[in-house]
Amino acid sequence: VENPYSPQVRRIDFVVDTAEGAPLRYRVQTPIAGLERRGILALVHDAADPELPGKVVGADAVIVFRVPATRVLARSLAKIREQLPDTILAFDIDDALFDVESNGFSGEAAEFAMRYQETVLLCGRMLGSTEAIANLAQTQLGVPATPFRNGVHPVQMELSERARRRPRVPGPVRVAMFDGSGTHGPGLSWLSPAIAELLRSRRHRGVHFWAFGVHSCPEPLGELGRRFHRVPFMDWKDLPMWMRQMDLVLAPNMDNPTIADTKSALKWLESGAVGVPTLAQATRPYREAVTPNVDGALVGQRTLDAWTEAMDRQLSQPAERRRMGKNALRSVARHSCEAVADDLLRSLSDLAVSSAAVLSVSPGQVSVEGTPLKSIPTATPLRSKAPLGRRAILKALAGEARTPAR
Repeated sequence: VENPYSPQVRRIDFVVDTAEGAPLRYRVQTPIAGLERRGILALVHDAADPELPGKVVGADAVIVFRVPATRVLARSLAKIREQLPDTILAFDIDDALFDVESNGFSGEAAEFAMRYQETVLLCGRMLGSTEAIANLAQTQLGVPATPFRNGVHPVQMELSERARRRPRVPGPVRVAMFDGSGTHGPGLSWLSPAIAELLRSRRHRGVHFWAFGVHSCPEPLGELGRRFHRVPFMDWKDLPMWMRQMDLVLAPNMDNPTIADTKSALKWLESGAVGVPTLAQATRPYREAVTPNVDGALVGQRTLDAWTEAMDRQLSQPAERRRMGKNALRSVARHSCEAVADDLLRSLSDLAVSSAAVLSVSPGQVSVEGTPLKSIPTATPLRSKAPLGRRAILKALAGEARTPAR
């Protein structure tokens, strides 16, 4: 397959400080899977390894993913820039965790953000999962930056296809929110009065609401009684089976507009992979990913009235939901690991013709030591939590009240 970047690119190295998690899966393991299918060697290294400069010799690009600066890493990056001037060195991140002001960070969170900024400046170039992240890096830190977008790992594609082949367990209409990191709690709390009011209405009294991964129960949802269900955090490998049982996935976003536009359209990718439609806040990433009322639905205004109207419309049109779910399945197929790899290669091509920012952070300025990893992640993401299999699904769904089927 033709390499869309350059025929000379044969190897890309990734530098990480974790061996598991969704960010690693989307930003490292998915592109690695795609690069390998494009015939490009991809290696992964521990950010705390003092021998890192020697190990990346021969790489055409070195990507440091979401690692806050440490003394060991700072020394390594300074050596790489000095000894390997022709190698593209770039920081990558899937969230604007380096932006102290927009996030309102203070204390430890602000310290971590400053350490992310130090890594960006040590690298001199930056990648990001969204256009907004790249723009923030350019304006705030003065480094060349360009996005490459998220896609779906082939293992996740396979699990999603397997989930689609199983019939949906009969029952009422199911609306859901998924929170895999704890960051969507404010969105659920904000939206819960509208959800509860809508589901208490005569039109939708048979609809059930499912909250996945949340720690707390907003009071309005508790008033739904047996029509409100909570499922704890689960391993990513179990997610497709559960998501397949839903009829509509909600993706509100209550971050300020600057931060909201930095968040990828992951819920649309995950639900679309199993043929379930998403109703999302119309942030820039969702506007770029979703064709409204074709393969998903968007809420333009950030008000409870707008969300209530949009949810009512989706719940009242089962045929439209199913049509959007089928279309989303086809759209998400275009976000394969190969597509991610091609996007990364194009982004590296853009960075290759830019001048890296002048090294403005010295290793001596960094005060935190790094912690070596116990194992280096591979291209295949591993299970990190005990399985919540089909039996658990059937048991949970058996707890649904006797309500009219959809």
